[in-house]
Amino acid sequence: MPGLPGAFSRTYQLKVGDLDPENICLKGEASFPMICMNLPWNIKENEKDEKPLTQLVKLAQEHSQRKKSVDRKKTQSLKTGTLKSQTQKTRTAKSLSPKTGNLNPDVLDSGIAPNTQQINTVKTLIEKAALEMQEKLTPHSPESKFPDKELCQSLVKVELPEYVLDMGTVRKGFTERSTLEITNPGQIPVSFQIDVSVLQDTGFSVELDQVQGLPHSHTRTFDVRFESIRQPRGDVDVLLPIEVKKGPTYNIRLRAAVSELSLELSKNTLHFSALLVGQCQVETIQLYNWFRVPCRWSIKPVQKNNQHMYMTPAVHQKQQALEDEPCPFEVKPSKGTLGAGRWQKLQITFTPKEERSYKNELELNINGSSNCLKLQLSGQGLEPRLEFSPPALKMGWMLVDSTGVEATVVVKNPCNFPIEFYSLDFDEQHLEKKKVTDPKTLTGEILRDGKLPAEDQMLEHLGLHPDSPPLSPAAVLSSVEYPEKRLGSAERVQDNLLGAPVVPALKAKAPDAKGSSAKGQPKTGKATSRDRSVKEKQISTRRTESSRASSATRSKSTLERASTPTVFLRLKQYRWIVPAQGEVELKVNFFAKKPGRFEQTLSFELVPSKRQYKLPCSGTGLYPSISQNPRVVFPQWRATMKEGEVIFKEYVESTKQFHFGPLLCGRSREWYKTQNCPGNSENITIFNNSPTDVKVRFSFENAGEADTFLLNPPRMTLKPKEKKELTIWAYPTSPGFLEDKLVCSIEKNPNPVVFSLCCYGVGMKMEVSTRELSFDKLLLHRTDCRTFVLKNNSMLPMAWQLRGLDDLVENFFLSQNNGILDPRSEFEVTLHFKAEQIGSIEKTLRLEVSDAENILGVVQTENIKISAEVYDVSLGIDMPEGADGSLEFGTINVLDKVKKVLSLKIKGIYRIEYRFTLKGAGPRMQDLASYFTVTPQSGMVNASHPDASVEIIFHPTSEILLKNIPILYCQVSCLGQAVLSHGVLGA
Repeated sequence: MPGLPGAFSRTYQLKVGDLDPENICLKGEASFPMICMNLPWNIKENEKDEKPLTQLVKLAQEHSQRKKSVDRKKTQSLKTGTLKSQTQKTRTAKSLSPKTGNLNPDVLDSGIAPNTQQINTVKTLIEKAALEMQEKLTPHSPESKFPDKELCQSLVKVELPEYVLDMGTVRKGFTERSTLEITNPGQIPVSFQIDVSVLQDTGFSVELDQVQGLPHSHTRTFDVRFESIRQPRGDVDVLLPIEVKKGPTYNIRLRAAVSELSLELSKNTLHFSALLVGQCQVETIQLYNWFRVPCRWSIKPVQKNNQHMYMTPAVHQKQQALEDEPCPFEVKPSKGTLGAGRWQKLQITFTPKEERSYKNELELNINGSSNCLKLQLSGQGLEPRLEFSPPALKMGWMLVDSTGVEATVVVKNPCNFPIEFYSLDFDEQHLEKKKVTDPKTLTGEILRDGKLPAEDQMLEHLGLHPDSPPLSPAAVLSSVEYPEKRLGSAERVQDNLLGAPVVPALKAKAPDAKGSSAKGQPKTGKATSRDRSVKEKQISTRRTESSRASSATRSKSTLERASTPTVFLRLKQYRWIVPAQGEVELKVNFFAKKPGRFEQTLSFELVPSKRQYKLPCSGTGLYPSISQNPRVVFPQWRATMKEGEVIFKEYVESTKQFHFGPLLCGRSREWYKTQNCPGNSENITIFNNSPTDVKVRFSFENAGEADTFLLNPPRMTLKPKEKKELTIWAYPTSPGFLEDKLVCSIEKNPNPVVFSLCCYGVGMKMEVSTRELSFDKLLLHRTDCRTFVLKNNSMLPMAWQLRGLDDLVENFFLSQNNGILDPRSEFEVTLHFKAEQIGSIEKTLRLEVSDAENILGVVQTENIKISAEVYDVSLGIDMPEGADGSLEFGTINVLDKVKKVLSLKIKGIYRIEYRFTLKGAGPRMQDLASYFTVTPQSGMVNASHPDASVEIIFHPTSEILLKNIPILYCQVSCLGQAVLSHGVLGA
């Protein structure tokens, strides 16, 4: 059997007895399990594999020749019949190339072996190892059929060069993939296993762990992945073994370099000098890219996190305000892409917005890297500031159309440098500048300049281009913001106006030699004097009138007078320079053409910081006035009233009227004046709520057309806060709803105070349900009653009384003969009558109605007619057996008959009806009809037929005993009424 891989040819001689030996030739190709990959070998890093691979082939050939000579010597020493081997002829291994390959082999001088050489080299190394082992081993005995086992195991342990799979530089957080192809270049199927346990926690992973029976020239493809998310920055190097069954072990060196992009700042800390608000300072630093690839970067302020820090609400609010304000440090450019090995100039501008210390941290973020650079910035802002004393002007009150009131505000400068400020409302220089710097005008000037320069030209001009000169020193500039659109003086005054127009006047004192001039030129010396020797200059602006709607009763002359403008002198300018530690005085005049409370805020602005100061001014323009509060004027008031509700002498806020309520009508105004009627009058309070004396004249709006309401006194004068009473009366002369307005005309006040009054005239009229009470025909000794209803539909109570009862017989009497009937109510009166005397009765009752207080006397009379007829009924019954009212039938036999006759006789003029009925007296006498028969049982008698006879037959059907028992009853009725019912028979 062959001991070396490759083609072999061996001849053996077979000798049998004395016959000539026969040659037996064995030919074939010896092979071993092997694989190849689409990866290069890294030879430079392996010292023992660094020798040229071509020498391995030459060395293998030399070992092959020596092996042939050894085999020849062994053949010659063999006896006949023994197989003689020939020296194995070696041949150069065929160059096998895999079916697929994704990686291009590197050049030879790079130290990485190309793929085609790998197969030949592996075979050469195996042959080399086999030859070296044969030299160490004793020659095989002729009886040996196979190579030595030790030789085979040594060939499996041959150390082959490492394959290398280099993922290169992988950015933190990214994943790289590579396709690995394993091919069987040998002649026999190959099985192999990948030890993936060595890849744990390295970031590398493969999709395949073992392959069984890969056929000749077949390839298996799988992915190798490297995930950098959990790997630290630096190199990752892993040796991945692939064990070939009954073959050598192949090693793959897996490599990757985890990187995070990194830039460098020339400075990490910048301290800016103290600057005035309105100025800015520019510092320049450099940003350098040390990495081999371009880096995208951006820079922004760091948001502070104070969530875990306890703060009071006030401190938290202040801290939040500081965090929310824009960053005073601006970086240009703030983002970009920096090429490998290039640098970038960054300009940092510090522009303080107020006087305080600034400390901010900027964070430079690199795209694809978790690292960031910190830039600490600090600076101090110095702000010009003024102090207005007092901070707000409360001008108090003034009478409309008077000369007005004046207030002084002192503007102090606590700083060590002079400060210029001006009035935004009235400064002409500011208004003209606003027109010139209008954004629309400026836009029409930037667009006639042609096209912009290129980006590189702009960067070079700004000193930001990489090829521009070295960093420039820090520069301090004045910062002038782009002018914003502002309202003009008239517009500003209009917007700040509440209520009626207020015309402010602004005075500025021109300081003496120790102060500053009104023209804005600072002067030497201390500015503490307030000498008023210099003549003050006064200006004023006339406001556009805007107020509440004036009263409809305002006269035309008053309106014309209020709209007449007042002329004031105007200052030449509205700018002042306050020297260091100095002050100036401003005078503000207030006057009003119309009443009301007025508020206006005067605005001032510093140069050049544009910090604004607001001076709230307020004042009240007054007319002489009286209180219009109904709760002050009227003794009784209420918020609302229900529909149909009757109220007396109350002011209702929902209807804005004083309600006298329902009042009697029907008399003249002169008649009411002579009466004492408390319900018709009310005293109201007139209160002077203005700070000046007032003269009031009272009248009614409809005084010339109606005569319902009266007042006294017609005039009064009140001092401030004084109260007086005004008496008003209401005397309605006709029924129904009446109203008028009390007009309080105040001297020097065009707006009268008006109170609405109303009352309801009520006439006395009581309704009677009937004017005739008839008792018809009434049986003697009987009683009966009749009822009538009194109804008051008015809103006032009425008194009533029934007269004429004394003229009636004593058998008549009333349930009530007088009383007070409430408004919108009714009362039932009952007349009772007892018939004691036969005959006809006709009488009259008189109803008298008056007001409850009997002021008007009897205002209504009504007659009620009364009629009745009394009659009697008399029916005589004659008994044949005596006058005790019983019939005696005696003792008779059962089934015998006995007859008795009753005689009936009427007395009177009306028809009488009668009816006889039998009623038993006990349980044994329920069926009396079987014992007695009455004929006829009913009938009628009248004056024309006054007599009637009734037969009673006793015919017992069984034994019965009757003694003094009433069993026969006679019922008598007259005119449809039962008047008599009694027993008439006893047996």
